[in-house]
Amino acid sequence: MNTEIISTGSELLYGKVLDTNAKFLADNLTKLGYNVTGIHICGDTKETIGKNIRQSMKEAQLLIITGGLGPTDDDLTRDALSDSLNLKLEIDNNLKEQLEKMYFSREIHMANNNLKQVMLPEGAEAIPNDIGTAPGIKIVKDDIMIIALPGVPVEMKKMFSNKIMPILKNRNPYNFNFEELNFLGIGESNLAEKIAKLSLPDEVMVSYQAGKGQVKLRLKEESNQPKSRQSKLTEAVNMIIDNFEKYYFSKGEEELNKVVAMHLQKSKKTIAVAESCTGGLLSNRLTDIPGSSAYFTGGVTTYTNESKQQLLQVSKDIIEKHGAVSPETATAMADGVKKLFKADFGLATTGVAGPETSEGKPVGLIYLGLATPTEIKTYCLKIDYGREMNKWVASQYALYYLLRHLWQRGGILK
Repeated sequence: MNTEIISTGSELLYGKVLDTNAKFLADNLTKLGYNVTGIHICGDTKETIGKNIRQSMKEAQLLIITGGLGPTDDDLTRDALSDSLNLKLEIDNNLKEQLEKMYFSREIHMANNNLKQVMLPEGAEAIPNDIGTAPGIKIVKDDIMIIALPGVPVEMKKMFSNKIMPILKNRNPYNFNFEELNFLGIGESNLAEKIAKLSLPDEVMVSYQAGKGQVKLRLKEESNQPKSRQSKLTEAVNMIIDNFEKYYFSKGEEELNKVVAMHLQKSKKTIAVAESCTGGLLSNRLTDIPGSSAYFTGGVTTYTNESKQQLLQVSKDIIEKHGAVSPETATAMADGVKKLFKADFGLATTGVAGPETSEGKPVGLIYLGLATPTEIKTYCLKIDYGREMNKWVASQYALYYLLRHLWQRGGILK
């Protein structure tokens, strides 16, 4: 069922407020099997809101509007609905009584403009607001369901989850089977080109999203059969993971650091970190997860050559011969931090984050060291996304190579 979302509020157009409402709605509607065909943002005028309502009604069978239901002069969603549907606004006496009782119980004077919130288009149904004063509105016109929700995120989310989702679950005859796969080490265009050569089931639709040092692949299967009977999506997911195992690291919203933490805990292994170019970011990401003391034994940020020598026992000869930014130094740092904190694994980063070169070496040249119980590996990155992103990507790849080792040597299933 095609669905459109309209977010009202001039503050959204000014860039002062992020439209988290639309993201929340689109995510949940997709999970319910609704096909979101458009998300529109408009200012606080009756004309622009009405224009978007009328246009969306041409495209969709479900329309959800957020914002503009409050008591002030710029809350004009109900007026725009009234005009667009050619329906009069009427006072709902039950809503009026509830609102007056609420203000009386709180011993607060109720300004007359609050009565605007008890006005509904003819034939509309009020949706109770458990934590605010502005009720939602539900109305069906020409077989199109229109739902207006408050713009305050906490009110909107509670109303949608508790009052609207049960209605929508019974309204849509179709199901979407939906899966997201996360990849690292391959660009969006290259991944798309390679996946296009696979014989994926025709029923499965594919889309891509490039993110911070990774690519997200979205797979969707639409069916009028119960989800338990759908198998084409599972077939496609397995085919893609089998063909791109080298780059795949998780499903859904599972972030890389959380996946690594989970596998360290499962394998009962510990990790210590030595950082130069990432400046503590890697340690921070590994300890962002509750219970990280079970696997994280310690970390050091050794920015200078002297600190590398004193804390990690990197020899002066290595630094003088090869430089701080070198595979030899990364190897010594990983081995040194592993021994320092008596961990199963030592992970190290050294490189040129930017914006200036170092030791005559280019910005974005980064070496990663991974000391395991049996060997020490080094990896080289050549990137240039700016200082902040270079640090993030370096931390991503450090975590990724650790995860690959855990998978390959630990016998842990993905």
